[in-house]
Amino acid sequence: MGPPHRPDFVNAEAWQAMDATTWLKLANIATTSSRALETQYHDPGRNGPHERMLYPSRQYNQRENDRIPIDPSLQMQGQAVGQYRMRGSGASDSSARTSSSSAFTDQSARAARFETLIFGVMDTAQNKILSQNSDIYSRLTLIEQGKENDVIAHPRRGGYAHRGGLASRRRVAEHLLMLPPDDDDIEDLKGPPSALSDGAKAAKRSLQQKVCSKFRWICGIAKSEPWPVTREERVNDETGEVYYTPNFAGDATHAENQKIFAVVADLVSEELVDMNDRPDALQNPNYYWDKATLIELAKTTFQGFKRDWVTRVDAEKAKKKAAHQRANRWTQRHKEKAKRLLSMVPDYIDKHSVNPKVVLCEEHMSDEASGPEDEEVELKDEWKTRMGQEIGITTPAALAKIKFLEIIEPRWRSQEVYSTFTMLSSIFHELYDLWWNSLTAKEREGMAFVRVKNTNRLTEILLMMALFNFRIDANWWAENGEKGEYRHILLDWYTHGDPEGFGEEEEGEGGNEDDNHDT
Repeated sequence: MGPPHRPDFVNAEAWQAMDATTWLKLANIATTSSRALETQYHDPGRNGPHERMLYPSRQYNQRENDRIPIDPSLQMQGQAVGQYRMRGSGASDSSARTSSSSAFTDQSARAARFETLIFGVMDTAQNKILSQNSDIYSRLTLIEQGKENDVIAHPRRGGYAHRGGLASRRRVAEHLLMLPPDDDDIEDLKGPPSALSDGAKAAKRSLQQKVCSKFRWICGIAKSEPWPVTREERVNDETGEVYYTPNFAGDATHAENQKIFAVVADLVSEELVDMNDRPDALQNPNYYWDKATLIELAKTTFQGFKRDWVTRVDAEKAKKKAAHQRANRWTQRHKEKAKRLLSMVPDYIDKHSVNPKVVLCEEHMSDEASGPEDEEVELKDEWKTRMGQEIGITTPAALAKIKFLEIIEPRWRSQEVYSTFTMLSSIFHELYDLWWNSLTAKEREGMAFVRVKNTNRLTEILLMMALFNFRIDANWWAENGEKGEYRHILLDWYTHGDPEGFGEEEEGEGGNEDDNHDT
């Protein structure tokens, strides 16, 4: 059995000197390795090293990776020339095949060297391809990192459109993103305070103050100002730039908040690049911090601001809810009071021959409060004690069984007296007395509240329904009617006159002054 087909890259003399094992190993392994290398990094069967090895005379387009067919005669001529060059000048197949036993050892050594050479060439080619692949991967990584580190608009100057802006940021990043040296004396400020020395704690507090200051600065919130409850757009009047607004409804992972953290970290980094610009607490080179440290401190600052914001929002919500509930209670009391007084109209007519129904309106009833005007100024227990003193009840045991309603007097109500029965407060008071006297003892015991009047608790709240003229206080009208802040609400006041039997339409003048204005 003769030797297998000799590869074109092996000299004929060396090929004849090899044994059968080496022939097979060299012919099969070299081809298999080349084919595997081609499969890993190239498209098989097109322009890889395996195809070039088997078909060296072909012409290849390096840019297109496409084979270009050539004339068969030229292909045979190229193969012959290649074989001639590989065998050596003047060597023939017949002469190369003659060998002796004494030269067999030298031929085997040469074959081994050729085998080593071939595998070395293959390893070199593979390493070159791997190196190229690594270089390409590194470039792609840099491009992707460049896309992630987008330019963030400066809160005062706008985007980094000026010359050198991006280069400045790059230098800052390279300076701050260096890994800390492997030294036991270095203290990483990202660590918990319990793991830091006193000096490192002071340095971290100094950084925190810088971050907090920049955070407020880009958001346009002074140190003494509370964070706005709503997220309305706010603009710097001097520069026209829109301030950043944290999304306190979200957490630190929210995109808007992370953008603020990055801006704050960049600004603090720029400010502290020069050691001469750093405060004393940050002068020690053993205290390590970087941009990641600043971002973590910005998150901590955000959490503190969020707690203040949540407290304020909850307080506003609680205050609005309490005011809404109080308004509902007062409205219901207006309705109940008007219903009671209307039930006494026939008795009032029998007594005074005047029908008061025309002036009885739910909206015109006085407010009655079951607590203090402002619990931050006066606690409810203090208010209850004061109400008890107004009616002569001072013992704790008696106060515990009673609930009070404090009559609130509107400032716009007239106190002018035309007669003993025409002042509206007196009318309401008399109607209330008639209603109270109509109750049985058991019904009176079931009443939950005791009404307290003459406490000088006043209100500026205006009515949407205009009053009759005799109900309007002349002094109050002189201050507010035509030029005050309420004038747009009072356009139809003093335009409805007085009903029959009241005010200017009353028969006769005079009467007694009455201080009991309890409606």
